[in-house]
Amino acid sequence: MRVVVIIIFLLVSIITLADSDVIRVIHPKITKAQIGKDVQVKANIINVHKVNYILLHYKSSDSKNWSDIEMSPLGGEFVAIIPGEEVTATGISYYIEIVDVDDKSIMAFANADSPQTISADEEQNDVKNDVSEKKEKKVIHLQYLSNQLKIKLLQPPNTLKNHLRQPEIFWL
Repeated sequence: MRVVVIIIFLLVSIITLADSDVIRVIHPKITKAQIGKDVQVKANIINVHKVNYILLHYKSSDSKNWSDIEMSPLGGEFVAIIPGEEVTATGISYYIEIVDVDDKSIMAFANADSPQTISADEEQNDVKNDVSEKKEKKVIHLQYLSNQLKIKLLQPPNTLKNHLRQPEIFWL
C-alpha cells in the first residue's frame, strides 16, 4: 500500500513540475448581478511572469459586439469592472483572455463561442455569486464542527478519551 502511495505521489510531482510553466487562471465565476450596478471580475493568475496582459471581454447578452477592458493587478489579483450601464435585464456575457509574453492568445476562462453568462436582477438582496454561497456553506460547516467539538469537550473525561481516538474530529 505504501509503495502505491509513493508511486502516485512521485507521478503527481513529476506532472506538476512538467506543467510548472503553464499559465493557470483561478476565477470564481459570476452568475448574478444587479441591474445598473458595476460588476467586478477578479482572477488569480499562476505563472504571472509569463503574462503580457489580460483582457476581459464582455457584452450585453442581446448584443453581437464585444467590448474589452484590460484587467489590472490589485492586491495579488487581476481585476476589471464591467460598467453598470452595460448591466441590463438581458444579462451580461463575458470571458477572460490572456496574452502571454510571446503574444500568444490563451482563452483562460470561457470563450467568445461559449461565454460565461451573468443574469441581472433588480433586487440586490437576490444577488449572490458562487463564491459567497461557498463561503456561507464553509461558515456553516465550521460552526457545525465547532459545536461538535464543544459537545465532545463537555463530556466526562472517560468518554472524551474514547472520542478523541475516532477520526470524526477535525482540527482546522
